[in-house]
Amino acid sequence: MNTKTFFFLFLFTVVFINRKSIAQQEYTPADPEYYAMDREDISFDDEQMLLFNHRGFVSPRQYSLTQFANVWFLPIGAPRYEFNINFFDKGTGRLIEDDVPTKWKSWIDDGKSFDPLGSNFRPNSPSIVVTQDERWQPNQYERTATFHKEYDKKWISFSVKSWTNVSYDANEVFMKLTLTNRNSKDLEMTLIPNQVAGILERYTKKGVVEGSNKAEVIDAFTIGSEMAHVRVSSSIEKISDKGFEIAIPPNETATYYFAVKFYSPQDEAPAITQSDIPDRMQKADEKTRDMLSWAYGKLPKFSSSNKQLEQYYYRCMLSVLMSRYENPSYISDVFWAVGTWPYTISWDTSYTSDLIAIVGP
Repeated sequence: MNTKTFFFLFLFTVVFINRKSIAQQEYTPADPEYYAMDREDISFDDEQMLLFNHRGFVSPRQYSLTQFANVWFLPIGAPRYEFNINFFDKGTGRLIEDDVPTKWKSWIDDGKSFDPLGSNFRPNSPSIVVTQDERWQPNQYERTATFHKEYDKKWISFSVKSWTNVSYDANEVFMKLTLTNRNSKDLEMTLIPNQVAGILERYTKKGVVEGSNKAEVIDAFTIGSEMAHVRVSSSIEKISDKGFEIAIPPNETATYYFAVKFYSPQDEAPAITQSDIPDRMQKADEKTRDMLSWAYGKLPKFSSSNKQLEQYYYRCMLSVLMSRYENPSYISDVFWAVGTWPYTISWDTSYTSDLIAIVGP
């Protein structure tokens, strides 16, 4: 056997073994990946898509890389709050927006916005991030997007991927953002937090607390009312009066982290630059995995040749588990909120009481 033949046989063996090991990787109902679904296969509206971690939830929005809305971290409620990150490219002086869902709604409802299908192509229309894939699993929403366009003989070309989840320990939403500069020149950008909210409210057992709920912009990172404030923080150290400043060399990749915190105006505002966001985001993921494993261990195991029926059984388990709140703001340490908005609605509420009795009597 000559050297060339040996090399190809070796390469084939390595590839075959790697593919076999990947194919053998199977998830159980104790893993969030077991429930993962592409967004295009999910018939829920944006407001019904939840990132939940036993404290509260937010709804990631379809056709956006970074946008989320429908915030419920009781006693703070902001159902019409919207967050996204816009990208200002310094090389071309162009703003690349990432609020396509908002543009779509305005275009359909009142015709005031631009048609997103014409953006990036028609003269004087906004530049927008082009989303590609979106995937949901318990307490994680993964998205990919791209942008590739020439302005006045200057190119902007980058790919971007995001992961979003919510905290168990605080009223926070976390986001991990990975950008790859596909250009032959440095990618210098300002990442601009875009927060929109008509009202920000805080509730008590007797209802809404006193004060104005009208939300106003405080600075580039903060909005708030007399009842609640929201601040955007990041692992990015360089900031300006517009947002977070980044620079990525040609053909290189950089990762940044963000935390969007909802808090009382009487509390100290979070630092704009924070180094431990990755650890907190990881901790939120670990809590989700711990709770799924805990519930899976409590319930009777079910298997069937009908895999759809088997998955339905465990998705019912998931829908009830997503109704279990451990927020210290509630009247009991563990509070089951089943069948009532703003909480989740179980797939089939007839079995709910029996299931709760098994999981958490």
